[in-house]
Order: sequence, then structure tokens, then C-alpha cells
Amino acid sequence: MAFRVPTGGFRLPAADMHPPVMAIGDSLYNGMRSATINGEYAARSIPAMVAKAVAPDHPFRWPRYPESLLINVEETLRRVSLLNFRRALQRTLEFALSSANRYARCDYALREPVLAWDNLAISGAEVEHLTDWSYDRWNREVLRIMPRLDGVGSIGDLSSLGDDLLQLHLGLNARFLLNPGNERALDPLTPMDWVVLRQPRMLLISIGANHGLIDITLSGSEAGGRQRPRPGVSERKNGLRSLWDWARDMGTFAETLTALPAATEEIYINTVPLPSTVPNLTYPTTLDTFLKVDLRQSEDDYFPLYENRLGGLSDYAQFTGAEVRELDQEVLAINEAMIANVRRVFDAAGDSRARFFRVDQTLKRYDGKHVDALKVRQRRPRIDLEKDDHAYSNEAFVIADTWLGNWLRDGGVGSLDNHHPSGLGYAVFARELLEFMQASGVAVDPGRQVISEHGDRVLLDPPDAYQTLFSVLYKVRRHKAGLPLQPRRDEALGLRGTAAASTAAPPLPLDAEEEQAAPLAAYMSAVLGKGR
Repeated sequence: MAFRVPTGGFRLPAADMHPPVMAIGDSLYNGMRSATINGEYAARSIPAMVAKAVAPDHPFRWPRYPESLLINVEETLRRVSLLNFRRALQRTLEFALSSANRYARCDYALREPVLAWDNLAISGAEVEHLTDWSYDRWNREVLRIMPRLDGVGSIGDLSSLGDDLLQLHLGLNARFLLNPGNERALDPLTPMDWVVLRQPRMLLISIGANHGLIDITLSGSEAGGRQRPRPGVSERKNGLRSLWDWARDMGTFAETLTALPAATEEIYINTVPLPSTVPNLTYPTTLDTFLKVDLRQSEDDYFPLYENRLGGLSDYAQFTGAEVRELDQEVLAINEAMIANVRRVFDAAGDSRARFFRVDQTLKRYDGKHVDALKVRQRRPRIDLEKDDHAYSNEAFVIADTWLGNWLRDGGVGSLDNHHPSGLGYAVFARELLEFMQASGVAVDPGRQVISEHGDRVLLDPPDAYQTLFSVLYKVRRHKAGLPLQPRRDEALGLRGTAAASTAAPPLPLDAEEEQAAPLAAYMSAVLGKGR
């Protein structure tokens, strides 16, 4: 199998060769939180934490982003309120546009020169981006999209770029990751070419969530038991059909992996989560933590009704508990098919390097959304919480806004976008992966990776504006779906005919401030991918 090499006979320095750990894939390994990627989050990504435990004497080269790429959602929410949101969002837009231009022109200075990062995972990536998309190709995509920013005058305009916003975020990120030193001889390399060139001892791969899972949990594809194609997008790029294609495509990708040099001794490949364990697929928001236990037939059962809590303005969808159970069963079957397809290729090549990290099973072990005993709390082993009286779960992120102040009511394993882990959630994944490695024979001490929310400001000090602004988005989305602005208890209980009856009375009108507040959340949806 032919891999691309640097042009002009360029050779990497010896110091850049044979890192103990490299990672490729998507946002789970990139370290994205709350639809944001920056140096702080990259430093606390799963590959960075794993590498520190696997090779503590060899510094892991996590990407030193000079600034947040486009928008830092958490920091924006700390500056925004309904009293100043127009001015604050305008400043946020100005930063996003200048950030895009700086990344596009490579107009930044790294603290020290670097030719290669050890983590090449790109938020939003699919399998083809690991093998077919080089710096050159991403650069052409960035040059195509950048002129569209000339007409952007608001966050809403930026969000309305839709798939091109996702492509721009992907492209600017990929260019920074694939060639941080702007060495033209390295422009032809894809992530897999980099792996072949540098020959790490251990390769971590997380890929698959952008092949349909995000369509289900963010855009509501498969709600009502059927696929809901997005306008202008091929049917095969939606929901379960796309996930089945991923399972097949991973078999083809495995042929590339078996061609890796023998110096790469271990290859860890992730499965995708079950839809019910993703925080964004959750019970309607009127249900509080006391009521929800009574709405399940048993502790490990499903809720009567689920919704995609965060999403595009026209994407609000509801799933019955039976539908979510069926989705979980099918995604489990897809994971098994992916493993079988990849293993078949490795076995045929006489290659025993592939290992499969069951992300689906890991999240089930921390599924506090459905089983209260599985919440992350102080009394569980090797957990050191700053808020030792709090229990964190994979529920959707909810902040209680009281006269005593704001505090995290639900969630915490996920970040504000309800799809990517929080800092605590990433620590959970890293520890679980290290325990899996230890069981596979790797000399590593998983106990060194403590699960904590230390340094995770969004959990310890939630931004004041979050609940206000995202409640607005929630109302807008339900309004567009022909539903009351807030769900009633009978609707949440999944009683038949309730949703249809609720459309009889027209929804309350939204005032101008509420309509103005929605675009920031719409931006998050667009950057997550597939949301409109």
C-alpha cells in the first residue's frame, strides 16, 4: 500500500520519530468541549492523559493552539446576558472572524517551533479524512469558504453558513494539526501518512460518531422510527444507514492499518456510544431528578419519551422509549459488525495488533441518566471531587438558577453542548482506556489517572447565561415544531395523542430578545455538525 511522503527528499529530525503514543480520529480525541477547541482542552484530551500514564518520561506533543478556534462558547456565555447580549455577541463575532483569518493566514506564533503534533484527531472528522485528506486538500477547502465570511454581520449569519461552517472549522483545525510548522514539504500528508512516517509505538483511533450518530442525537434522525433526511444531503449520510456504512468502511480502513510498520505495536480502535447514553438524548426538560425515577418501569429501563435537547432551530424531535431501545440495540449490532469487519482483515494478514475499546460499554458503566447508582460521586473508587457532595451524570446539562446563585443541577459528565465530555468526563474515558490497556497486558497504572472535576470551570462555576439562553433556544425549537414552549407532564409521560392535542392552541409568541438570543446556540449546533 502506497503512502504519501514529504516532497523534495525532506526528512524529519530524529527527535520527531517514534513517539510512544499518537492519536488520530475525531473530536473525542481532539479534546473538544462545549463546541470549542483550544490549547487548554487539547492538553487534557484522552490521548494526552493516556500518554502521560503510558510514557511519563516522554512529553506528549498535544497541539498548542494559539487561541480558541473561532468561538470559545463557555467564555462567551460568561460575558453574555439578556441585558448586554447584542454587544457581547458582536464582540464574539468580531473575535470569530479575526480568529478565522489568523488561522487561515497562519498568522500566529507558537511558543517553540514544531513540525509535528502527536495528536492529529480532528473534530468533525470521518474515516475518509484520516486517509484521503491532506493539508493541501484542506487548504483548498479553506480558500473556497473564507470569502463567504465577507458577508457575515452577526452570529446568526455565521451559523447560517451551515455545512460550510462545519467544513471551515474542520479545515482550519486540520491545517493547524497537519502542518503546524508550515513546512511545504509536508503539505501532501494525511493523518495516516503522518502515522506511517513517524511510527509511534501505540496508535489510538476514535472515529465513527460523525457517521450518523450525531444525526440521531443532535438532528433527530430516526425519530418516529424512520430516517429524516436533511435537505441537500444524500440519504446515506443520515442516521443508522450511515453508521452501517461506517462499519463496512472500517473494514476497508483496516487494510490501511495492517500496512503500518511493525514499530507500531498496538492499535486501539473505539466503538461508538449507544444513543441513549449521549447526554443530548434525554427526557423532556420539565422532568426533574425526583420525578424521573418514577417514570421508568425499572432502574435500568427507558423513559417514556426522549427529546434532542440541543439542536438546530428546525430539528426538534421526540423519540419513544421503545424507539430509543431499538436504536441502542441496532447501534450495538453496528459496533459488533465493525469489530468483526476489522478483525477479519487483521486475522487474514496475520496481524494481532488491533484492540477494541468499547466506548458503548464504558458509557453504560457511567449511565447515571438511567441508573442513579452509576453517577460519578465521591464514594466510588479512585474519584477525588472538589464538590464531594455532588453526583455527576450523563444527563443533559442543566443549571439551576436561584436567588442563591447558579449551580449544576443535572449532567456534568458531558459539557455544555451535550455531546462532548466535560473535563471530568474525559478523565473517566482516559481511566477506562488505561484499565483496558492494563487488562491487555500493557505495563501501566490506571490508578494514576484520578477522576475529578478539578480545573473544569464549567462544572465548578457554571456560566450565568447558559440556562437563560439555551432555554430560549429550546422554546424556539419547540415553537417551530408546533408544540407549546414548555412540555406538559402528560407529554413527558408519553401519553398517546398528547403531542397532537398540544398543537390545537397556538404557541405563545417569542419576544424580540428571545429571537435574538438563539443564534449562539445555533452556532454550537452547526459546529457540532449536521445540525441546522
